[in-house]
Amino acid sequence: MTQNELKKELQRMMQKCPQCMTTSKLRRYTLLGKNRIYNLIHSGEIPAFIYQGTYVINKDDVIEYLLKHSEDTGRNFKAGKSAVSTEDIHGA
Repeated sequence: MTQNELKKELQRMMQKCPQCMTTSKLRRYTLLGKNRIYNLIHSGEIPAFIYQGTYVINKDDVIEYLLKHSEDTGRNFKAGKSAVSTEDIHGA
């Protein structure tokens, strides 16, 4: 799938999502957890602003983040002294 096709698919998947959303709404529309969302905001990977004490995130910024990280292979897990990747576990 090309980047353009992937972007259109992400836009289609998030079409019911509001243009601006709080962190709790973002959790509902994506598989990102609460702590992960706050880490992404604090690191600047997902731009957000504070309105009345709540972070507000633009849907287009979320789509761009997901598009940018869509080819990530997964996390590395520590198992004793060696690192095991998700590819090792699933045999990819």
